[in-house]
Amino acid sequence: MKFRTIRQIIVCVMVIGISAWGISQKRTYTRILEGTNALDCFYVAEFPESLMETTLEDMQKMLPNSGFIIRATATGEKDYLFMVNQQEVLVQKVYQGEGIQVGEKINIVAGAGFVFRNVAEGKLAELGFVNEMREGQEYLIFLEKKINHLSFYNTNAKDTYQVMPTLITPIFGYEDRENVIIDIPQGTSTYVQYSLVRENEFFVTSKQALTTLIEMKHRFLNTYSKEN
Repeated sequence: MKFRTIRQIIVCVMVIGISAWGISQKRTYTRILEGTNALDCFYVAEFPESLMETTLEDMQKMLPNSGFIIRATATGEKDYLFMVNQQEVLVQKVYQGEGIQVGEKINIVAGAGFVFRNVAEGKLAELGFVNEMREGQEYLIFLEKKINHLSFYNTNAKDTYQVMPTLITPIFGYEDRENVIIDIPQGTSTYVQYSLVRENEFFVTSKQALTTLIEMKHRFLNTYSKEN
């Protein structure tokens, strides 16, 4: 019993320490990410063609079983919290799941967060190979579950939902974008400057990978169309 108590105390101290570090880091990267095109100082990873087929197979199996499937408009409100990228959306349609209302504004937590490391490429923005949502654009979003609204890190106390945990973030725009592909030598890192691909919807290494991904996206958009 004594050992269990000591272990619980140690865990609590670790959680408090990590949380405090997260808050201190938020002050730092909030400043870095202020202003227009703030992500331009980051690098993002392009998804490799060699993994695309199996990844999309997994997504096509998983996503129809999402806790929530919604169509929503990005409001432009966003925050970069400790290890997560949070964006606000206005719900237009609920295709699956209970508890989310049309006309409600909710927070979407997507991607693996912003990781600051001293690496050859510089500062890395882990966006899950999908670009941020554009203000005023509609998106098909696959959500896993409702989570705590992270008010510990900010004051936006709207209901918050986590996207499905697929390798490629399952947020698909109803309008296609032009996608630029940056050629990368084989055997090297797939990270590229965000400024070179900032207009993209997806970050991939080849035209074939992009074509395959967009085909899957369109199948989902047809299933969950605006007319439904």
